[in-house]
Formats: sequence, structure tokens, C-alpha cells
Amino acid sequence: MTPTDRDMRQPAPLAHRASFGAENAEVRVGDGPRLARRPPPNDINARAFLRASLAAVALAAAVSFAGPARAAPASLPPAQQGMVDAPCQPALAARPASVDARLRSLFDPDRTGPPSTVPPADQAVVDALKAEQQARDWPNLCRYHADDVRLAAAPAAQRQVVFLGDSITELWGVARPDLFQHGWVNRGVSGQTTPQMLLRFQADVIALHPRVVHILAATNDIAGNTGPTSMQDTENNLMAMVTLAKANHVTVILGSVPPTKVFAWAPQLWPAPKVAALNAWMKAYARREGLLYADYYSRMAEPDGGMKAALTFDGVHPNGAGYGVMAPIARKAVRDALARPNVVQSGSACTAHGLAERPAAPPPGPKPPQACQVVRLVIP
Repeated sequence: MTPTDRDMRQPAPLAHRASFGAENAEVRVGDGPRLARRPPPNDINARAFLRASLAAVALAAAVSFAGPARAAPASLPPAQQGMVDAPCQPALAARPASVDARLRSLFDPDRTGPPSTVPPADQAVVDALKAEQQARDWPNLCRYHADDVRLAAAPAAQRQVVFLGDSITELWGVARPDLFQHGWVNRGVSGQTTPQMLLRFQADVIALHPRVVHILAATNDIAGNTGPTSMQDTENNLMAMVTLAKANHVTVILGSVPPTKVFAWAPQLWPAPKVAALNAWMKAYARREGLLYADYYSRMAEPDGGMKAALTFDGVHPNGAGYGVMAPIARKAVRDALARPNVVQSGSACTAHGLAERPAAPPPGPKPPQACQVVRLVIP
């Protein structure tokens, strides 16, 4: 997406922005020149080449991030600016109750009329809160900070599977709260792109020591929510998250990008071909890396790449029926992930990562390789 595309972006209808305000984020990060790698011409010139390369990297960084510094939000006292001990304090004000009421009404199976609306005054509060949050905490690390601290100290069975994603994941918890029980944890943040999720990955996933992470991302990359990006950039972010997960013995489920052919907040874009291309890459990457791939797309897509009308209320987000299609696919993927051995051996220690475990009693005679007896998780 070019800067011209971005400048043409139009705000979504009032009710949509109230529910998914983050989809209207207008945050950009600098784009520096991309440097191609090449080997030094010869050993004699290796040091000169290295010095030149480092200088070019420094220049790229300067070009990328030069410009006026962003001022700290006016609501923050000086003691809470910069690097502080408690960056999530003071907390942002709660969003208006009318927003949560609308979300609940969207998924109310007994609703016969249109969903509830958000008054203009409440919408103004939502927009102001979003602007302050973006200025204070671009990756939204504070969103789940308190709950992350609580869960990290809780028994491992309460944090077995983490769902990381954007509004499609966040709203899954509203539409199907029964799914996020028995150790399934929702870490969706409306409007987020893969670079923001990558920044959250350590705090919202790794620090919880889950056995499985389900990553459902990239809809908002295609929409350009945090500025122009490339397919390669999104793939790099997904690969970086997979690398972090593997390094911490967390089994990865990659969820396909759900189908869509229009963004209400960026109607000038045509996302369907990019969704299909990214899903094709993701499926091949999952096969190559031994990951699990949850294919929501093929069950929800029309031939033109849009989401089936019966499964969505805006062409992007699933409705109750849409999440009903997704739930069994997710359950099967998690069941398959939990069935994989995930045992870490370190010296004489035996740990089944993220689960309660007991060393098996060895038989008499030479000491055999240590084994674990794993307490399995209940699948909701």
C-alpha cells in the first residue's frame, strides 16, 4: 500500500469504529533504506567492508527515525515519563459501557432487532482513549499486563494455550467465552498488526510458559493499520514469533487469515488476493517447519475471496455463526498440538513444559533415559 493509499483512508461507520476502534490506528514507523547483503570482496578488504556496512546501517537508522520526537501524553506526570518502574500506571480510563453493550449485542443469539449503538459522546471518548493509548503504549503491552502477572504465578494448567491475535481473536472471547476456559487464554488486541504482536510476544505468550500458541494475524497488515508494509515484512514477523516460540518449547498453530474482500475502514483496498497469497505461504511454511496450520479460510470463503455472508456482520469479523465454524477447527488443532511430545530434558531434570509432571520410577539396573508422566489437559 502506497502513502497515497494511506492518505485516502476513510473512517469507518460510527458503530464499527466504536467496536473495533484500533482498526483506525494512524501510527507509522519510519522506513529506512533496505541494505542487500553481500560477502566482502576479499580478506584484505573485509574490515573496510565491515566498517562501510556498519556506517550504512547507522545511516539507514538515522534516515529511518530522524524527525521530531513524539511528546509524552499530557496526562502523564513527569515522574511517569521515559523509562519507569511501572509504565502501565496510571491506567487509562475505562471505555464507555455502551461499547461493551454493543459488542455483547452483536453476538446475542436472542437479539431480534439491530445491535445497540454507541452515542457520539461515547465515541469521542473512545477515540481520545485510543489516541492516548497509542502515544503511551504502541504495542499495547499494558492491555494484559496485570492478567499476565496473575497467570504467571498461577498453576500451569491455567495457561496451557495462548491465542494471540487482533480483533478477530479478541471478539472470539465475546462470542464464545466458553472456549477460553480450562487453560485457554485470549490475548487478542483489536486493530493490531504483526509488528505489534511481535513486541507483545514475550510478555503475553512466552512469560506465561504455555504449551501451545495459536497465532491468528495479518488481517490488519493487509489493511495497512500501522502504515505501508510488504508481504515479506509480515512473513518475517510471523517467522520471528515462531522462532521465539520454538526456542521456548512452545508448539505453534498458525491460523489462516480469514477471508475478506473489503475493509470498511480502508475501502480503497482490495485485500482478497493478498489474503489468499499469505495463506498459501503460511500453509507451506507450517509444513516446512513442522507447525500446525488451522485452515479457517477454506471453510469460510466465497469463490471471490470474501467471507460467506452468513458468517460475518461486516465482511471482516465473524459473527456467532462464523465463530461456530472456527471453534471445531481450533479445538482439533489444539488437540493435535497437545498430543505432540513437548518434553525438555536437562541433565537429571525432567520437565514436560507447561504441564504438571512426575519423573517415572526407573527399573533396577543401569539408569535409563529419563521419562515423564504427563498430566493431560482437558479440551473445552
